[in-house]
Amino acid sequence: MNISCKTESKKISVEINGESFNCVSPISLYSLLEYLDFNISTVIIEHNATIISHENLYFVELKNNDKVEVVTIVGGG
Repeated sequence: MNISCKTESKKISVEINGESFNCVSPISLYSLLEYLDFNISTVIIEHNATIISHENLYFVELKNNDKVEVVTIVGGG
C-alpha cells in the first residue's frame, strides 16, 4: 500500500504491525497513525522496540525501515 503523507520527494518504507507501508519523508509517527485512522487515545505504540508516550508521538520522525507496532487497548471484564 502506498501512502502519500507529504509533498517531499524522499520516499521511505516503514513496517506497521508487520505490514509494509511506503510514504514520503519527513513524517512524524503521529501523522502516519492519524492518516491510518488509529484512535491514538486507545493504543499503545512501539517504535523500533521502544514504547512511545502519546505526548512524544509528534516528535518521532520516521526513517526508512522503521518498525512500528500498534496495540489496541480493549476494555472488558
